[in-house]
Amino acid sequence: MKPRARTSSSAVTTTVRRAAVAVGERSRAAGNAVQSGIRRVRKQTVQARRRLDRTLTRATGIEIEWCRAFSTASGATGLIAGRGRIRSSAALLLHPNEGCHLKIFDEINKYIDDGGGWAQRLGRGHSAEWLVHLVRKFGLKAVPAYTIHLVQDSATIHGIPLFPFAGHAYRWLLRRGLRPGVALRLVSVNLAKVAAGVGVALTAYELWQLSREIYRQIQKNRCASAA
Repeated sequence: MKPRARTSSSAVTTTVRRAAVAVGERSRAAGNAVQSGIRRVRKQTVQARRRLDRTLTRATGIEIEWCRAFSTASGATGLIAGRGRIRSSAALLLHPNEGCHLKIFDEINKYIDDGGGWAQRLGRGHSAEWLVHLVRKFGLKAVPAYTIHLVQDSATIHGIPLFPFAGHAYRWLLRRGLRPGVALRLVSVNLAKVAAGVGVALTAYELWQLSREIYRQIQKNRCASAA
């Protein structure tokens, strides 16, 4: 009976090994097929972009990378238009509720958030000039606690102070007659604003590059026609 048990155990082991080899070969084949499909789609996309570039160049007489300019501008526009969705998604991930801060820094987080009220992040704890005070009070562990706390708070509607002593600037704007909501938006920043700023910067840069290239092409065509 023992030899039969050994034989059956050996057969099972062989079967398992063969199944593992077969699964591995199929996984590699599937991975190669996916990579081949990605390369094929990428190649077709590049070819289509080149054809469109050539078509627009023939139509306008200006030889530039039209598709790159359009794709960058459309992506930047999407960042600007979708800043509300970006902020809500970031808030759901980083700051879903008031008690979401790391418990390991619970004492520091409570100290930073002490005070509350409208625009409380412009004052105690959140503004950059408070970091030195936090280090003196809690030690070097205040640096990661402060950094993580601000990253999480940047996902909220009110965001975090845009620059040191933002609270003083906020009160100065209020004395000049600005509404609290407008003054707060001027001295604070959140992830949605950052996304919109990146979109504006990309769009401005792409338009600048596009205008320079168009001007160069026009000058080149004028010189060629004059000659």
